[in-house]
Amino acid sequence: AGVQQSSTQQGYGNAGGMQHGYGSAGVQQSSMQQVYGSAGMQQSDFRNRQPTYGGNVGGDFEVGQAQGAFAAKAKAPTGPSRLHQFAVVSKKPDFLITWLVPCFIFVANTLLFSYGFMQLPSLCLLISSVLLLASCIMFFIRSRGHIWLPLSVTLFIAVLASSFLGLYIYDQFAIFPAFYRNTRLYANVIASQPSAAVADAGKITFTAEASVDTNHSAAFVSESGFVYCIAPVRDGSAMPQVEFWAVGVQCCNAQGDFTCDQAQDPTAHAGIRVFDNSGWFSASRSDFYEHARWKAEAMHSLVSAPEPMYIRWVQESRLDMLSDFYRDRAIGNLCSFFMMYGVGSMALAFALYRERPRK
Repeated sequence: AGVQQSSTQQGYGNAGGMQHGYGSAGVQQSSMQQVYGSAGMQQSDFRNRQPTYGGNVGGDFEVGQAQGAFAAKAKAPTGPSRLHQFAVVSKKPDFLITWLVPCFIFVANTLLFSYGFMQLPSLCLLISSVLLLASCIMFFIRSRGHIWLPLSVTLFIAVLASSFLGLYIYDQFAIFPAFYRNTRLYANVIASQPSAAVADAGKITFTAEASVDTNHSAAFVSESGFVYCIAPVRDGSAMPQVEFWAVGVQCCNAQGDFTCDQAQDPTAHAGIRVFDNSGWFSASRSDFYEHARWKAEAMHSLVSAPEPMYIRWVQESRLDMLSDFYRDRAIGNLCSFFMMYGVGSMALAFALYRERPRK
């Protein structure tokens, strides 16, 4: 019995240890309860999120919309738009100076080169050089003010662009009305007389016997595909050589068949002299007319004067046709260049604009 009692006591001792273990288990149980409590909260939250027919669907949809709006707002740029920035900047005087002053210089210098280069080429080049020097000086003093750097860049571009485009307008269009203003009008010219006798002519009216001999025409096709047409001007007499040639572009076929201007009109007896430009931006048309003339001489056994005169055959009432044509082309190109530069310079001035430093 004593042994059993001792064993029992040991058992109770073990039971005490087990109770101590149970105490630890109680701590674990408490922790598990906390976890289960959290899980219960999560379960409760999950239950609240479950859609039911009682109206939670609409609530979840509104929550989704709010989350989407928040995400879109987070991705959207917070600063002002470029259009808003331009609306603010465009009212500032320093921006207007950076934009409008070079624009005015561009317009004035383009017109100067277009219509004044023939009479005053040295003045045109001098003014452009002075303006370029001024832009360089502004660049070197750019640290003295926030406006000097953008103004130097826009002014430099304005001078270069206006000089180039002004020379282009002058060489391609504006030079020809000046030619016709400075030349003479000759009347009752005989087609068989030497063309050197009217070398300073710009417009000519021939006698009633003069006409274009379309049966002895020729055409020369250039490398660019343009067809240059030519036909001799005769008066019915035994002409030793051709002094005047009627010409045109894209008004005949490869074999000839001259139909340029009013060559088919028997009442037409006038001619507009074809002048040549400097050839800075395109090939000279006189060179192609020379090739067409050599071809006509070879094809029809014709003899031409060494330096004949090329004319556009028209009625007397249309002697201003070429002058008006080139004048309108010059004005149209100038207006296009002015509008394009105005928009481009505005964008450039806006890109280069810097705020005035705060004191």
